[in-house]
Amino acid sequence: MVRLELELERFDLSLAHRRATDNEVVADAARAMRESGFGIKAATVTPEGKDDVGSPNRLLREQLDGKVIVRTGRRIPGITPLGGTYHPISVVRMAVEDAYGATEWREGTAGAPDERAYRTEHITRSTCRAVSEYAFRQARKMGGKVYGGPKWTVSPVYEGLLKDEMDAAAGRYPDAPHGTAPTLLGKDVANPMAMLLSAAAVLHYAAAAGFIGCERASRAIYESVLEATRRRRAHPRPRR
Repeated sequence: MVRLELELERFDLSLAHRRATDNEVVADAARAMRESGFGIKAATVTPEGKDDVGSPNRLLREQLDGKVIVRTGRRIPGITPLGGTYHPISVVRMAVEDAYGATEWREGTAGAPDERAYRTEHITRSTCRAVSEYAFRQARKMGGKVYGGPKWTVSPVYEGLLKDEMDAAAGRYPDAPHGTAPTLLGKDVANPMAMLLSAAAVLHYAAAAGFIGCERASRAIYESVLEATRRRRAHPRPRR
């Protein structure tokens, strides 16, 4: 029990409802997130086809002006990590521009060996700066190091823009150098751990913003989820 009163405003981002509202429900969700400063989103289905409703993740990021996607992997008690890595690892990447805003087209006869596919991408310095700054702040908070990934040696102009901002952020922080699963839809077999830990992460962020009681609630969720996992591993349920 987190012993914290929460008022949750819910929005149905199912594929059927997004189609029925012509994505207006996504806009409503974005407005609510802007007003509150927080939000938790469950996994959703992104349909194929450019004439469909598209990705709600992309629409939310655009309407919230979000520039960074963070994926943090932590050790789960009772489970031996691959490669013997026991420290948390965060992957920080761009949430906009780049491939997300690329123009794509094909030329030549469809199916022919010489058919060609093209894509034009762009990034802005402001986005590179935001991603670089967040990466180093995240590393400082975790007590870790930053490992940059731009291929600037083969793309000095395009990838070099990100490297410029990574180098600049490294100077400011000298101590700290996806997706959907449509095949699981309706089967009630998806692991809820990520959503539960996401809720804990949001509460931790809220605590840093000064909201009383959120830090304790965040820890309660983290510890209950991980303890439940540990007990499950120690006393596995018999197979049917």
